[in-house]
Amino acid sequence: MKILVNAQPLLTKKTGVGNYVLKISEEFLKTCPENEFSFYYGGLSVNSLDFTTGGMGGLKKVEGLRKLIMRIPKVRGLFGRIKKLASRRALQNQDFDIYFETNFVPELSVRAKKTVVMVFDLSFLNREWTPDYRYKFFFENFGKNLAKADLVLTCSETIKKEIIVHYGLPEKKVKSVYLGIDRSIFNPVHDSAIKTGMSGKYILFVGSIQPRKNISGLIKAYSKLSQELRAEYKLALVGFDSWNFDRKELPAGADIRLIENVADDRVLAEIYRNASLFVFPSFYEGFGFPPLEAMACGCPVIASNGTPLPEICGDGAVYFDPNSIAEITRSMENVLTGNILKKGLIENGYKTALRYNWQKTGSETLDIFRELLSGS
Repeated sequence: MKILVNAQPLLTKKTGVGNYVLKISEEFLKTCPENEFSFYYGGLSVNSLDFTTGGMGGLKKVEGLRKLIMRIPKVRGLFGRIKKLASRRALQNQDFDIYFETNFVPELSVRAKKTVVMVFDLSFLNREWTPDYRYKFFFENFGKNLAKADLVLTCSETIKKEIIVHYGLPEKKVKSVYLGIDRSIFNPVHDSAIKTGMSGKYILFVGSIQPRKNISGLIKAYSKLSQELRAEYKLALVGFDSWNFDRKELPAGADIRLIENVADDRVLAEIYRNASLFVFPSFYEGFGFPPLEAMACGCPVIASNGTPLPEICGDGAVYFDPNSIAEITRSMENVLTGNILKKGLIENGYKTALRYNWQKTGSETLDIFRELLSGS
């Protein structure tokens, strides 16, 4: 098969989408070297992942320029038009068996026998969770472009059902494939050589800092813990500013610490291992890497009952209503003060994490590509 993969999510700070693109691409190359893979970076198409994974020193500059462009509406619009023209120029006179759009909206000018689109979630339908420019872009492009795809992939049965209902797609056109975690990195084995810059006991959150993640709810719930628990356990927020988050929301004092995105997964894994509790209060997710990574590292997890976390995390977590500050606080207290509950969560969480691996994700995805091309 001749497969084109949209690798543009690798050009920004690593999010769940970027992590997915990197890991599944590595599996493609490792397990099916007989196929011809091209990786598209927006105005550039290359036949390897080295453009970003081989030490591209300009990534920070690219991210900085992108953030600047996104803040200026007129420049953002011009950039979008130039990017579209560059895309078409880069891919003209090329034909593919499969065009794999990894980031929601396919480029319709790509010439391929079949187009497969990965849709992680429908969070962009909620204006409170989506920047205005992104909401406008999806409103104008997502539905019509999605209708022209041959197959839609997603990462949970919950989101699959949402897509079918909201866009009226036939069930056979939407398939779900669970994602994976890298257990060679995310595991319970401590590495004393890794310095995390953190000390003492702490409650942990990992993820982008944006409204959908319910950071303000977590901060309020933490502030409701008893003085004794807050004195014993600090709150660590590991992530990067995404949008619409005011650092002034962080109460003054040393109890709460906001840590910029940790680029090295080995350091992140050690942060998980040293945490006393992982809390994931998100209102809505597509899959949810952080709670599974925490489970794999032997950290007890409590999580929102928001879509689709109960499906993904199973009995490896205790769930709460993300809209209830009291429930979040009570769930934290129960685990921090209950040794039996904590031990059970660690055991069940580790077993749950074992179900997810990238080799299976890559294999199932390539099988779907083959079936689509064969017409079966």
